[in-house]
Amino acid sequence: MMSSAATGQDNISIFHQHWWLEAASDGSIDWQGIDSGSRGHILVPICSRRKIYGRANVPPPYTRLFQPRWQGKLTGGPSEEPDAVNIAHLLRRSESMFSGFDHVQFVFAGDSPLCAALALNGFSVHEHYTFRSAAIPVSDELWSAMHPKTRNVLRQCIRTQSVEATDDVEGYIAMARAERGVLDSHDYDALRRIWCSVRQKNQGTVLTVLSRASQALAKCILVWDDRCLYYLLSTRCMSPEYQNANSLLVWKAIEISQEKGLSFDFDGYSTYDSFRFQARFGLKVFARKTVQRSSLLWRSMKTTKRALENAVIRREWATS
Repeated sequence: MMSSAATGQDNISIFHQHWWLEAASDGSIDWQGIDSGSRGHILVPICSRRKIYGRANVPPPYTRLFQPRWQGKLTGGPSEEPDAVNIAHLLRRSESMFSGFDHVQFVFAGDSPLCAALALNGFSVHEHYTFRSAAIPVSDELWSAMHPKTRNVLRQCIRTQSVEATDDVEGYIAMARAERGVLDSHDYDALRRIWCSVRQKNQGTVLTVLSRASQALAKCILVWDDRCLYYLLSTRCMSPEYQNANSLLVWKAIEISQEKGLSFDFDGYSTYDSFRFQARFGLKVFARKTVQRSSLLWRSMKTTKRALENAVIRREWATS
């Protein structure tokens, strides 16, 4: 369970909300405190998972940001140490908190003094990227900044397709399973738990692109907090009528973010094709930081697992 000190819900990401973490982790989230009366305190999220090659503290499923919270003392005196120094000092005193894990991973939105302090304690820091509107998006400006090919695709989609918003997560799951087949590794039980809480909070929707014959062509799941709307998950049907329906999903999601006065976040990319698709919408690159530390056994087993997964993918492609 989460301590009462960690349940403040104002002005924090949806991924750090108490209800999200409880649902995503199936109630196994906990927070451990590192305290010094003169230097402030840090609350560290613990979501322990047992893997075949060790014990890990990692983000729960679909939780894009997962980081400790620093709460400094508001003394403001000229002799006070900078936050980064106080954080590094506290983390050095709390090494035993991480000693029981073969792998520890946090994900930060942008820069944080916690990243530098963790790096001093043997963690590696890696940047990965998403596309995000820099401020509240304005449709006319984004339309002008968009690549001409994407604008042409959208014009065609708007003429031949429509978009509806529902809470039908089961429809999304069915389409996703059909698209991904044997390679599907998603945790749909976790998604169902999260979605139940999201709908209770009215902080998400499922968008579906429909053909003129009312066939579902593509679906996405959107979630939001008081600052940003996230393009959390997407899938498509395998029909030849698909016709770039994902472009219309993205544009509708951007319009919804504008209506709500929020920034829009593509929620990352993993391939060159997805990078090019997202870049053509004219949004700005935004960095997230993954901060992690692993044992030698963990790193070796992950490398072997990745090689086996790539072999399966190549075999799938060869037989498709």
